[in-house]
Amino acid sequence: MLHRRNDPHRTPRDCFDPPALGYRSKWQASVMRTGFAKRCITLGWKIAYYSKKAGLTQEFLAERCGKSVNFIGQVESPGTIRGVSLETLFKIAQVLKLQPSKLLEDD
Repeated sequence: MLHRRNDPHRTPRDCFDPPALGYRSKWQASVMRTGFAKRCITLGWKIAYYSKKAGLTQEFLAERCGKSVNFIGQVESPGTIRGVSLETLFKIAQVLKLQPSKLLEDD
């Protein structure tokens, strides 16, 4: 629940409650606020595209990157906004035999 800025009864949690806003985590909500959601989705599409092009499964990619299959599925899914750390991005690019910039560049 969001409260007015001058409400004397508000708590820090009241000011920003991700589940009440429909987000799973504070990180996901921050991605939405900063406008990077579209970039995260595009990154996921590119990972899925290059994985399929290389004939790799989500299971193989997850194993080689040290991540769970669920995590890779969330990253690749356009319905879920899931960003990745730089370390994970580098690992994924290495498995896909791509430069990390290839996954980040605008087409």
